[in-house]
Amino acid sequence: MPSIHKKQRRDRKSSPYYYASFRGADGRQYYRSTKKTDQKEALAVAMDFERMARGLLTEAHYRRVAAEIYERAAGKPLNFHTLGQWLDQWMKNTTATVDARTLTDYQAVVDDFRAFLGEQRTGGPLAAVTPDDVTNFRDELKSRGTAPSTINKNIRKILSLPFEAARRLGYVTLNPCAAVKKIKETTPKSKRSRQAFTAEQIEALLDAARTGKWKDKGWDGAIVCGMTTALRLGDIANMTWGQVDLGAATVTVDPDKKQDDAQTIPLHPAFVQWLKGRTAGIAKAPVFPHLHGRTPGGANGLSSTFKKIMDAADVHGQITRRGADAKKRKELGTRAGRTLTSLSFHSLRHTATSLMANAGVEATTRKKITGHTDDSVHAGYTHHELATLRTAVEKIVVPGGAK
Repeated sequence: MPSIHKKQRRDRKSSPYYYASFRGADGRQYYRSTKKTDQKEALAVAMDFERMARGLLTEAHYRRVAAEIYERAAGKPLNFHTLGQWLDQWMKNTTATVDARTLTDYQAVVDDFRAFLGEQRTGGPLAAVTPDDVTNFRDELKSRGTAPSTINKNIRKILSLPFEAARRLGYVTLNPCAAVKKIKETTPKSKRSRQAFTAEQIEALLDAARTGKWKDKGWDGAIVCGMTTALRLGDIANMTWGQVDLGAATVTVDPDKKQDDAQTIPLHPAFVQWLKGRTAGIAKAPVFPHLHGRTPGGANGLSSTFKKIMDAADVHGQITRRGADAKKRKELGTRAGRTLTSLSFHSLRHTATSLMANAGVEATTRKKITGHTDDSVHAGYTHHELATLRTAVEKIVVPGGAK
């Protein structure tokens, strides 16, 4: 049974507060100020102290007792958020504040972080997430071959948001993402550009997408759509029949952060033919049911699936190796560092742009289709075939001819 008493100070003046004397689970005697001047209130606090000290040594027990003490003192309940609960609540509150594409990006990063920590940590306290957890997640993304710019965006511009919101509300004392350093980009910009797929590679990809476990999953249609509309993978996967006008042969894409107005794009006859071979739905019915709702990124995302289709088709891009110096490469061989490929589903945007350029479509028209507003960005998506460039060069008239 705990006891309370007034403690004498060295100057012989009594403290206005009662002190609690109680024993812990280890048998030791503890003394703590109750911060109460009323005897009954002080005794109640002393009993709470002993309950906490002599209870089961579990975090749940301490949270429960602390919550009861807080509610008695403040007159309102103390809410302890688990990581999973807070992330779910934050995503729900964010839904109405951002566009659909941004919300998809947020959800992908949040889900990836939760999967990385595992169910036990996700069900644990929000305040238990440390900068080391976020750093380890950052390094995991790096080991997957994720681009530094994407890693930095995912950590500092997305994952940081729910933790910063929790910090401002007082649920945590610090934002664990704020202490995590950015990944340095080591590859020169001139070497980061992606390739466009060749006609032979496109044919191989379509053959692979129409056979095996990807048969009838819609990947062949997604490839045709990507190479003829220059749409991004997320836009294609989440396309609905309400966006498609088969009579006009167009698709209307919702605006995103890169473009303010909705974009209406003409559909290529090959993709129209593919669409007509499907059972058309209405309104929000997905055009690609097997791809709809899945996030592009992550270990099991759409991009990873497309990479498997590329492997099955024996289509590989140029490999860039980062993160290992010459000595390290010599010690560990070709597996040292991190490998990046110049071909991915995003390369279909390059393919569409390049095919149009090689067919003589002017840049202004190409930019309207791709949604590019910056000439330098658009130039990076345009890969002219040698024959097209040769034809252009041969049109130059040299005065006097060759000497």
